[in-house]
Amino acid sequence: MCEKERQVDQVREEMLAHLKREQIEPPARDRIRRIIGTALRQAEQALTSRIASRVPAEAAARMLALIARAADPGDTANLRESAAT
Repeated sequence: MCEKERQVDQVREEMLAHLKREQIEPPARDRIRRIIGTALRQAEQALTSRIASRVPAEAAARMLALIARAADPGDTANLRESAAT
């Protein structure tokens, strides 16, 4: 469910509908909130892992180098050189 939908309210509605179809008493409101929060985080982590596994090692190394340069506010010369290449 969370792989297709990221909106908390929509996920909650789908979860409650599923529980009703299965004739399962829904948990308390706070428990539903925690279940949905965990499910959304796990779905986001799974998606991130799938995407990251498709990035070639060379491209990942170049991205990390760009991030490192951008994190150094005193290194504006290197940023301009990187942007030019």
